Amino acid sequence: MNESMLRRLGWAVLVNSALMGQAAAQGDSDLDAILGPSESPTESTPPASAPATAEAAPAPAASEPAPAATAPQAAAAEPAAGEAAAPEAAASGPRTVKNRLTEEIVVTAEKREENLQEVPTSVSAFSGAALDAKGVADIKDLQLITPGLQYDSMASYSIIFIRGIGGDAFQAGVDSSVATYIDGLYLPFTFSAAQALGDVKQIEVLKGPQGSLYGRNAIAGAITIKLKEPTKDFAASVLAQYGNYNDAKTKISVSGPVPFTDQSLLYSASFVYQNRDSYTTNFFDPNEPDYHSYRNRGYRGALQWDPIDDMQFGVAFYDLKSQDPDSVATNLLTVAPLFKAVLTPNTEKNKSGNVSSIGVFARTRIFSAYAENKMSDYFDAKLIYGKTAANSTILFDYDSAPEPVLDISAVPNRANSESFELIFTSSAEATPDWLEYVGGFYYESTKKTGRYPATIDPLAYGLNIAGSAVLGSPPVLCQIYANIGGDCSANADTNKNILVNVPIYGGVANKAKSFYGQLTFHITEKFSVVAGGRASREDTKLLFAGVGVKLVIPQLGGGVLTTPQLNAIQYAPQQKTFQSFTPTVGLNYKLTDDILLYYKYSEAFKSGNYNGLNINNPPTRVEPELASSNELGFKSSLLEDRSLKLNGAAFLTTISNAQLQTLSLTSGGVTKLQNAGSYSVYGAEGEVNWFVTDALVLGLTGVYLKGTYNNFTGQGFNDLYLNQNNIDFSGKTTVRTPKFTGTASANYTFPFFFGLDAELAGDVYYTSGFYYTANNSLEQPSYYLLNARFGVYDPRSRVRVTLYGKNLNDDTYYTNAYRQDFGDTVIWANPRTYGVTVSWEYGN
Repeated sequence: MNESMLRRLGWAVLVNSALMGQAAAQGDSDLDAILGPSESPTESTPPASAPATAEAAPAPAASEPAPAATAPQAAAAEPAAGEAAAPEAAASGPRTVKNRLTEEIVVTAEKREENLQEVPTSVSAFSGAALDAKGVADIKDLQLITPGLQYDSMASYSIIFIRGIGGDAFQAGVDSSVATYIDGLYLPFTFSAAQALGDVKQIEVLKGPQGSLYGRNAIAGAITIKLKEPTKDFAASVLAQYGNYNDAKTKISVSGPVPFTDQSLLYSASFVYQNRDSYTTNFFDPNEPDYHSYRNRGYRGALQWDPIDDMQFGVAFYDLKSQDPDSVATNLLTVAPLFKAVLTPNTEKNKSGNVSSIGVFARTRIFSAYAENKMSDYFDAKLIYGKTAANSTILFDYDSAPEPVLDISAVPNRANSESFELIFTSSAEATPDWLEYVGGFYYESTKKTGRYPATIDPLAYGLNIAGSAVLGSPPVLCQIYANIGGDCSANADTNKNILVNVPIYGGVANKAKSFYGQLTFHITEKFSVVAGGRASREDTKLLFAGVGVKLVIPQLGGGVLTTPQLNAIQYAPQQKTFQSFTPTVGLNYKLTDDILLYYKYSEAFKSGNYNGLNINNPPTRVEPELASSNELGFKSSLLEDRSLKLNGAAFLTTISNAQLQTLSLTSGGVTKLQNAGSYSVYGAEGEVNWFVTDALVLGLTGVYLKGTYNNFTGQGFNDLYLNQNNIDFSGKTTVRTPKFTGTASANYTFPFFFGLDAELAGDVYYTSGFYYTANNSLEQPSYYLLNARFGVYDPRSRVRVTLYGKNLNDDTYYTNAYRQDFGDTVIWANPRTYGVTVSWEYGN
């Protein structure tokens, strides 16, 4: 099959996939979503081995692989796509297989390209091939391979912590404490960010405050995701994955030059579809034990234009949809004393008593464009523009129990943002050898709104509580009421009572402007100094906030009558301007050519906000969150051939005016943000990657953390689960701060039968546990996860088949937990999963 035919096949497959996706959208009222698995395996090649010498090229850094084979070696080792290996190659001696983890990594943590081991800050970086080799198919899997990272989701909101610093709020107007970038574009939304990975080129996780270069809301760190660019030659890939829970995932992508453009205009397009059963089933309703399926669908298209050398333009569009019941399938683990006779707790793993309609239905659309100019003799410049629209509808059982006492939905949450960033970096040709710099200007305008209808049966609710309190359980008052034709169960299907629907709504807008810059002075060949900062101004406005009310009245002949909504309370808009300057200072010393020592002081700023979802209290302002951090670290390449990469850091981060969430109706709203006085987290981390041979890579990571609230008197729950003010949390351990977290991994590639290559990999992740609440009353116990993969790759056809298993020990843990009015609520994490992935690639 020649290249022309392959191009036609690629276009046909793409069009057919789009039509299939459209049909799925029309047939499914509920859903779809995003870029799919990041499983784009690279061809393993058998480079010739050479003895190590002092002049040999450096071995790879941790997560940063050994140098690729030279061009002659590669030509000799790699047959053309689709061709059989030459007989001479087979007869030349024992065949070796190069590990995919040895692919070289160049990072842009300081917004310019640098070797991972030369960057004076703590960064974990992974290529697309490395992510695939490590079994990372979703961005949330990053926490299993990244020291100090926690990545969970709740009701489509991403909950991200790095080194015990982060934010656990899940409401429309709240920003994340970790800045997330896709292809250089900042995503200002916490919801819809936890999507499956697409055709990923590289992911970097930057740890510690990144206020100078990565700006607003990077007090814990930043995550940058780079997707694959269009290619100058035609390329295509297909991936299919099948697993338990009827998991089926397909990804198709094509890339190449637009015809008749002489390779100056390039395109790429990809389509992803995934569907599986929910990990959770309904234990309370045997007639409807299944929740909605988990479903993703999305597509991405990109164009790149190179009109002349050193100038490039590009545009991309993403349309990502998702449907997820698992992130809202809650369980009432412990019932508050007042409701023990009313609500049913559940401690059985992956079971829930929520109504069958629960789920999250989200969509994110992103348009981005950039222009890059390297023609100037003095600097390189890049302009990035982005426009993002996201919405999510959340059907949520607030009380988390089978009894439908209180349901709260978000119908819908909406967020729109427009931004541009202009970046200047020093040019090597015109800048003195002793100086490097980067700087720029950033502007963003964002609007976020949310509407949360709360539905309650006041009669059944009151009778349950009154009957339990006065006459004991079962509530005799409910039995009497049922005997005269009433309904004390508040069952949504048989309810005969009048329901009260209370929509709570609010909206926040933000305009952010900032100038930033960073200079690196090379004082000597071994010693350098870094100085930088960011000046920011943010205008934050509470656009509207209020509470409505309407009645839902069952009719004798069936159906219901809904009264018009009455806007019972309307709060006045508010506005506040926040300004900040966040500096960065660093000292770097090359002890030897293979050992870098560094010290870094950095600050970051998280925007102030408003509590826009209020029932009985006027909206209150939330002050900006400030972070300051000291980090002392080293990066080293040890052994004679520099194959042992040992990196480590010790750090202390202090947060002032920390923004913490309380989930309680009696707090004045559905959820409420409050400022903690301050807290500190100190700790140390280490990462070892040993490239034993070109085929065997061993890894070991460990992070120790100690977090304490220094001065925090605020709102929370007492022992009776009643929300109250002026609780002193000082001296308590900070939330989501495990004392120890670590991962041990091994990846081995070797020749298999019939000219095939094999890859055997496994890892063990362990955490000592942590607290979810500031008063340390709700705890995640320690747990470990065992993951393994075995794959076979045909270098001639470039087909890879991989068997995988995650959480093979089937340990029990939570993706989220919180305390609310009715008790302690948890969401169970994924059980044991396993399956097979088949992929094929053509071209580069």
